[in-house]
Amino acid sequence: MPIREPSQTAGAPPALQLRDIRKSYGEHTVLQGVNLKIKEGEVVSIIGPSGSGKTTLIRTINKLETIDSGEIVLFGEDFIKDQNNTNPTVLRKGMLRIGMVFQSFNLFPHMTVLDNIMMAPRYHGKPSDSELNRKQAYYLLDRVGLLAHADKYPHQLSGGQQQRVAIARTLALSPDIILFDEPTSALDPEMVSEVLKVIQDLAKEGMTMIIVTHEMDFALSVSDRVVMMEHGVIQLNAEPTAIIDEQNQQIEYVRMREFMGRSA
Repeated sequence: MPIREPSQTAGAPPALQLRDIRKSYGEHTVLQGVNLKIKEGEVVSIIGPSGSGKTTLIRTINKLETIDSGEIVLFGEDFIKDQNNTNPTVLRKGMLRIGMVFQSFNLFPHMTVLDNIMMAPRYHGKPSDSELNRKQAYYLLDRVGLLAHADKYPHQLSGGQQQRVAIARTLALSPDIILFDEPTSALDPEMVSEVLKVIQDLAKEGMTMIIVTHEMDFALSVSDRVVMMEHGVIQLNAEPTAIIDEQNQQIEYVRMREFMGRSA
Protein backbone atom coordinates (compact mmCIF):
# COMPACT_ATOMS: atom_id res chain seq x y z
CA MET A 1 0.00 0.00 0.00
CA PRO A 2 1.15 3.59 -0.64
CA ILE A 3 2.72 5.36 2.32
CA ARG A 4 1.29 8.78 1.43
CA GLU A 5 -2.29 9.88 1.86
CA PRO A 6 -4.37 11.69 -0.78
CA SER A 7 -3.89 15.43 -0.44
CA GLN A 8 -7.51 16.32 -1.09
CA THR A 9 -9.11 18.41 1.64
CA ALA A 10 -12.57 17.75 3.02
CA GLY A 11 -15.28 19.02 0.71
CA ALA A 12 -12.99 19.48 -2.29
CA PRO A 13 -14.25 18.06 -5.60
CA PRO A 14 -12.65 14.93 -7.06
CA ALA A 15 -9.61 15.48 -9.25
CA LEU A 16 -11.41 13.52 -11.93
CA GLN A 17 -14.93 12.25 -12.30
CA LEU A 18 -16.22 10.04 -15.12
CA ARG A 19 -19.98 10.05 -15.49
CA ASP A 20 -21.73 7.38 -17.55
CA ILE A 21 -19.00 7.22 -20.22
CA ARG A 22 -20.14 5.36 -23.33
CA LYS A 23 -18.18 4.58 -26.48
CA SER A 24 -18.83 2.41 -29.53
CA TYR A 25 -17.04 1.73 -32.78
CA GLY A 26 -19.84 1.07 -35.22
CA GLU A 27 -21.77 -1.91 -33.88
CA HIS A 28 -19.10 -2.75 -31.31
CA THR A 29 -19.73 -1.26 -27.87
CA VAL A 30 -16.49 -0.69 -25.95
CA LEU A 31 -17.62 1.32 -22.91
CA GLN A 32 -21.05 0.75 -21.43
CA GLY A 33 -21.66 3.51 -18.94
CA VAL A 34 -18.49 3.81 -16.86
CA ASN A 35 -18.61 5.83 -13.63
CA LEU A 36 -15.47 6.55 -11.64
CA LYS A 37 -14.26 9.17 -9.14
CA ILE A 38 -10.58 9.80 -8.38
CA LYS A 39 -9.53 12.07 -5.55
CA GLU A 40 -6.55 14.40 -5.72
CA GLY A 41 -3.43 12.50 -4.69
CA GLU A 42 -4.99 9.09 -5.35
CA VAL A 43 -3.44 6.31 -7.41
CA VAL A 44 -5.92 4.10 -9.22
CA SER A 45 -4.85 1.11 -11.30
CA ILE A 46 -7.11 -0.31 -13.99
CA ILE A 47 -6.78 -3.98 -14.88
CA GLY A 48 -8.75 -6.38 -17.02
CA PRO A 49 -8.49 -8.80 -19.93
CA SER A 50 -7.68 -7.70 -23.45
CA GLY A 51 -10.68 -5.99 -25.01
CA SER A 52 -12.19 -4.99 -21.67
CA GLY A 53 -12.16 -1.28 -22.57
CA LYS A 54 -9.48 -0.14 -20.12
CA THR A 55 -7.18 1.48 -22.69
CA THR A 56 -10.09 3.12 -24.49
CA LEU A 57 -11.31 4.48 -21.17
CA ILE A 58 -8.00 6.07 -20.24
CA ARG A 59 -7.66 7.57 -23.72
CA THR A 60 -11.03 9.33 -23.39
CA ILE A 61 -9.68 11.27 -20.41
CA ASN A 62 -7.40 13.41 -22.59
CA LYS A 63 -9.55 13.29 -25.74
CA LEU A 64 -7.42 10.80 -27.65
CA GLU A 65 -10.75 9.00 -28.01
CA THR A 66 -14.06 10.80 -28.27
CA ILE A 67 -17.03 9.70 -26.17
CA ASP A 68 -20.51 9.05 -27.53
CA SER A 69 -22.19 10.22 -24.34
CA GLY A 70 -21.41 10.99 -20.73
CA GLU A 71 -19.21 13.59 -19.12
CA ILE A 72 -15.69 13.96 -17.71
CA VAL A 73 -15.30 16.53 -14.94
CA LEU A 74 -11.86 17.86 -13.96
CA PHE A 75 -11.41 19.29 -10.46
CA GLY A 76 -15.12 20.08 -10.28
CA GLU A 77 -15.24 21.89 -13.61
CA ASP A 78 -16.70 20.82 -16.95
CA PHE A 79 -14.04 19.26 -19.17
CA ILE A 80 -15.20 16.74 -21.78
CA LYS A 81 -18.67 15.92 -23.00
CA ASP A 82 -19.61 14.21 -26.24
CA GLN A 83 -17.98 15.59 -29.36
CA ASN A 84 -20.89 17.94 -30.09
CA ASN A 85 -20.96 19.57 -26.66
CA THR A 86 -17.31 19.98 -25.65
CA ASN A 87 -16.10 23.58 -25.36
CA PRO A 88 -12.75 23.89 -27.22
CA THR A 89 -11.39 26.56 -24.85
CA VAL A 90 -12.30 24.52 -21.77
CA LEU A 91 -10.83 21.42 -23.41
CA ARG A 92 -7.46 23.05 -24.14
CA LYS A 93 -7.22 24.44 -20.62
CA GLY A 94 -8.03 21.07 -19.06
CA MET A 95 -5.67 19.08 -21.26
CA LEU A 96 -2.72 21.12 -19.98
CA ARG A 97 -3.45 19.66 -16.53
CA ILE A 98 -3.21 16.05 -17.71
CA GLY A 99 -0.04 14.24 -18.79
CA MET A 100 0.16 10.82 -20.41
CA VAL A 101 2.82 8.12 -20.69
CA PHE A 102 2.24 5.61 -23.47
CA GLN A 103 3.23 2.01 -24.12
CA SER A 104 5.66 3.20 -26.77
CA PHE A 105 8.04 5.93 -25.74
CA ASN A 106 7.33 8.34 -28.63
CA LEU A 107 10.65 10.14 -28.24
CA PHE A 108 12.01 12.22 -31.12
CA PRO A 109 14.92 10.10 -32.43
CA HIS A 110 16.84 13.07 -33.87
CA MET A 111 16.85 14.95 -30.55
CA THR A 112 18.97 14.37 -27.49
CA VAL A 113 17.36 13.22 -24.27
CA LEU A 114 17.64 16.75 -22.88
CA ASP A 115 16.03 18.30 -25.96
CA ASN A 116 13.20 15.75 -25.88
CA ILE A 117 12.29 16.91 -22.40
CA MET A 118 12.69 20.62 -23.21
CA MET A 119 10.47 20.24 -26.28
CA ALA A 120 7.28 19.50 -24.33
CA PRO A 121 6.98 22.73 -22.31
CA ARG A 122 8.35 24.77 -25.22
CA TYR A 123 5.56 23.42 -27.45
CA HIS A 124 2.95 24.46 -24.89
CA GLY A 125 4.59 27.80 -24.13
CA LYS A 126 5.71 27.07 -20.56
CA PRO A 127 8.10 28.06 -19.27
CA SER A 128 8.97 30.76 -21.80
CA ASP A 129 12.44 31.24 -20.29
CA SER A 130 14.70 28.81 -22.19
CA GLU A 131 17.31 28.72 -19.44
CA LEU A 132 14.66 27.89 -16.85
CA ASN A 133 13.37 25.21 -19.21
CA ARG A 134 16.86 23.72 -19.48
CA LYS A 135 17.38 23.72 -15.70
CA GLN A 136 14.04 22.02 -15.22
CA ALA A 137 14.95 19.36 -17.79
CA TYR A 138 18.22 18.60 -15.98
CA TYR A 139 16.35 18.42 -12.68
CA LEU A 140 13.80 15.98 -14.09
CA LEU A 141 16.50 13.80 -15.62
CA ASP A 142 18.16 13.63 -12.23
CA ARG A 143 14.80 12.78 -10.68
CA VAL A 144 14.40 9.71 -12.92
CA GLY A 145 18.05 8.71 -12.56
CA LEU A 146 19.25 9.67 -16.02
CA LEU A 147 21.20 12.90 -15.56
CA ALA A 148 24.36 11.31 -16.98
CA HIS A 149 22.51 10.51 -20.22
CA ALA A 150 21.31 14.04 -21.02
CA ASP A 151 23.29 14.35 -24.25
CA LYS A 152 22.55 10.88 -25.60
CA TYR A 153 20.01 10.07 -28.27
CA PRO A 154 17.06 7.71 -27.70
CA HIS A 155 18.61 4.86 -29.70
CA GLN A 156 21.55 4.85 -27.28
CA LEU A 157 19.28 4.06 -24.33
CA SER A 158 17.60 0.87 -23.17
CA GLY A 159 13.83 0.59 -23.34
CA GLY A 160 13.54 1.18 -19.62
CA GLN A 161 15.68 4.31 -19.86
CA GLN A 162 13.62 5.62 -22.78
CA GLN A 163 10.42 5.14 -20.82
CA ARG A 164 11.92 7.03 -17.88
CA VAL A 165 12.75 9.88 -20.28
CA ALA A 166 9.13 9.79 -21.44
CA ILE A 167 7.99 10.12 -17.82
CA ALA A 168 10.38 13.05 -17.28
CA ARG A 169 9.01 14.69 -20.43
CA THR A 170 5.48 14.36 -19.06
CA LEU A 171 6.56 15.84 -15.72
CA ALA A 172 8.05 18.83 -17.58
CA LEU A 173 4.50 20.02 -18.21
CA SER A 174 3.78 20.07 -14.45
CA PRO A 175 0.55 18.07 -14.82
CA ASP A 176 -1.96 17.65 -12.02
CA ILE A 177 -2.83 14.14 -13.21
CA ILE A 178 -0.73 11.57 -15.07
CA LEU A 179 -2.23 8.75 -17.12
CA PHE A 180 -0.14 5.63 -17.74
CA ASP A 181 -1.22 3.28 -20.51
CA GLU A 182 0.58 -0.04 -19.98
CA PRO A 183 3.91 1.75 -19.37
CA THR A 184 5.93 -1.48 -19.10
CA SER A 185 4.30 -3.63 -21.80
CA ALA A 186 6.97 -2.81 -24.41
CA LEU A 187 9.88 -3.52 -22.05
CA ASP A 188 12.04 -6.57 -21.51
CA PRO A 189 11.34 -8.09 -18.07
CA GLU A 190 14.64 -6.94 -16.57
CA MET A 191 13.79 -3.30 -17.41
CA VAL A 192 10.31 -3.27 -15.89
CA SER A 193 11.36 -2.65 -12.29
CA GLU A 194 13.29 0.56 -13.04
CA VAL A 195 10.20 2.14 -14.59
CA LEU A 196 7.88 0.91 -11.84
CA LYS A 197 10.25 2.40 -9.26
CA VAL A 198 9.87 5.86 -10.81
CA ILE A 199 6.07 5.52 -10.79
CA GLN A 200 6.17 4.33 -7.19
CA ASP A 201 8.23 7.38 -6.20
CA LEU A 202 5.65 9.65 -7.85
CA ALA A 203 2.92 7.92 -5.87
CA LYS A 204 4.79 8.54 -2.62
CA GLU A 205 5.04 12.22 -3.56
CA GLY A 206 1.25 12.43 -3.91
CA MET A 207 0.87 12.60 -7.69
CA THR A 208 -2.64 11.79 -8.89
CA MET A 209 -2.28 8.86 -11.28
CA ILE A 210 -4.38 6.44 -13.29
CA ILE A 211 -2.42 3.38 -14.39
CA VAL A 212 -3.57 0.80 -16.90
CA THR A 213 -1.30 -2.14 -16.16
CA HIS A 214 -0.86 -5.90 -16.31
CA GLU A 215 1.65 -5.81 -13.45
CA MET A 216 -0.68 -7.19 -10.79
CA ASP A 217 1.61 -7.14 -7.75
CA PHE A 218 2.63 -3.59 -8.62
CA ALA A 219 -1.00 -2.52 -8.91
CA LEU A 220 -1.73 -3.90 -5.45
CA SER A 221 1.34 -2.29 -3.88
CA VAL A 222 1.11 1.20 -5.38
CA SER A 223 -2.63 1.81 -5.64
CA ASP A 224 -5.20 3.26 -3.32
CA ARG A 225 -7.78 1.40 -5.39
CA VAL A 226 -7.72 -1.20 -8.14
CA VAL A 227 -10.46 -1.17 -10.78
CA MET A 228 -11.23 -4.30 -12.78
CA MET A 229 -12.92 -3.82 -16.14
CA GLU A 230 -14.57 -6.43 -18.30
CA HIS A 231 -16.93 -6.12 -21.26
CA GLY A 232 -16.78 -2.33 -21.08
CA VAL A 233 -17.98 -1.99 -17.51
CA ILE A 234 -16.34 -1.79 -14.09
CA GLN A 235 -16.75 -5.13 -12.38
CA LEU A 236 -15.04 -4.13 -9.12
CA ASN A 237 -13.53 -0.97 -7.65
CA ALA A 238 -11.82 -1.80 -4.35
CA GLU A 239 -8.89 -1.16 -2.06
CA PRO A 240 -5.99 -3.64 -2.29
CA THR A 241 -6.48 -4.86 1.29
CA ALA A 242 -10.06 -5.86 0.50
CA ILE A 243 -9.01 -7.58 -2.72
CA ILE A 244 -6.37 -9.80 -1.15
CA ASP A 245 -8.55 -10.74 1.84
CA GLU A 246 -9.17 -14.45 1.21
CA GLN A 247 -12.03 -14.40 3.68
CA ASN A 248 -13.95 -12.13 1.33
CA GLN A 249 -15.78 -14.63 -0.87
CA GLN A 250 -18.01 -12.21 -2.74
CA ILE A 251 -17.99 -13.33 -6.35
CA GLU A 252 -16.50 -10.07 -7.67
CA TYR A 253 -13.54 -10.32 -5.29
CA VAL A 254 -13.00 -14.00 -6.02
CA ARG A 255 -13.09 -13.26 -9.75
CA MET A 256 -10.54 -10.45 -9.37
CA ARG A 257 -8.17 -12.62 -7.30
CA GLU A 258 -8.39 -15.34 -9.94
CA PHE A 259 -7.60 -12.84 -12.69
CA MET A 260 -4.66 -11.51 -10.68
CA GLY A 261 -3.35 -15.02 -10.03
CA ARG A 262 -3.85 -14.70 -6.29
CA SER A 263 -6.53 -17.32 -5.74
CA ALA A 264 -5.73 -20.15 -3.32
